[in-house]
Formats: sequence, C-alpha cells, structure tokens
Amino acid sequence: MNRNELPTLTEAVGRQEITAEENSCTPQISAEELMTLRTEIVAGCFDLVEQLIADTFREIEAALAEKLVVRLKIQLPELVDEALYKRLNKNSSMQTDQGL
Repeated sequence: MNRNELPTLTEAVGRQEITAEENSCTPQISAEELMTLRTEIVAGCFDLVEQLIADTFREIEAALAEKLVVRLKIQLPELVDEALYKRLNKNSSMQTDQGL
C-alpha cells in the first residue's frame, strides 16, 4: 500500500485481518535489549528531573533575591528616616531642655 492508497478510518476499523506488511512494523526486541532500553530511559528521566530541579532552585533563588532587593529598597529608607527622626528629635529636646 503506497501513501496515496491509505485506507480511511472506517475501512481500517472494518478490516479484521492485519496484513504481514502492517505487522512488520512491530519491532522485535530481546529481553536484554528491553532491559537496556529501560535502563537508558530511566537514567534519562532521572537526569531530566535533576536538571529541572536545579533550574527550579536557581529560579526560586533569583526570585527571592529580587524580592529581598525590593523589600530593602522600601524598608531601608524607612529605617534610616526613623533613626534620623529619633536622633534629631532627641537632640532637639536636649537643646530645648538646656535652654538653647
């Protein structure tokens, strides 16, 4: 069967027999080859998971560092303002107490 002679879905479903040509698409694999393939797939999956976890941790770390910088930009000036205000008010009240 060539590319132009592909059966429609209803024709394919209606057929009961599978031709030798269609059956030859099924690969023959030994148990040893199957175990080797399984091991390679599992190792590849673990490598992928490890890489994804490492990438995720880097992204989380970057996001947390960005949040920290934003919070510092907001809170640090407030902290400085508060310290200056307290210090200046303390000096002002000491001068007032001393009659200056």
